[in-house]
Amino acid sequence: MNSNTHLDTGVKKFGTASAQFAGGTDNVQVDASSDFSYTGDFTYEFWVYPTSLTAQYEAFVWQSTGIDAAGEIYLSKYYHSGASPVPAAYQSIEIFNNSGTQTWATNNASTSGGVLEFDAWNHIAFCRDGTVGRWYRNGVQLVTLSGGTSTLSGTYGSATPDMYIGGDNAEHSSAQPLTGYIDEFRVSDNCRYP
Repeated sequence: MNSNTHLDTGVKKFGTASAQFAGGTDNVQVDASSDFSYTGDFTYEFWVYPTSLTAQYEAFVWQSTGIDAAGEIYLSKYYHSGASPVPAAYQSIEIFNNSGTQTWATNNASTSGGVLEFDAWNHIAFCRDGTVGRWYRNGVQLVTLSGGTSTLSGTYGSATPDMYIGGDNAEHSSAQPLTGYIDEFRVSDNCRYP
């Protein structure tokens, strides 16, 4: 855990504690591993409890060798100042395959059910099922990706960079830190939500 990231026993979804992120350079750094490079199906999922809007983007998870680099997986909270009601925050995702092609980017600003609840637990999941991607919040499928540049083909993720939870590694100028809590973070090499 980097900076002021710590376990908090007062706010948790399951078990005895969750990871608390207070902004700044807070994050959990997971060592690079070939386990996080996918040629087949995968799922990223976690519970997030956002507490404030402190930046336009606040990273839930970031895995990349650089901004918009080949293999990037970036899931975040996106603050949309033009939303109704204002302010509002949405799930956001950017996915690049290992050839450097961006296959999907959206902030769910116009997606029904895409608004994150503050001071409450939200379950977030993104999975790849063959060449189809699915994005969920609280068990409700928000978006399906298939066809054209939305087809999830090729390899995603990378064995080279570390994975950062609750922020990124300062490749972005602000490090895009999360203010809130994350619990039960899980990465799987299968599609858990077909």
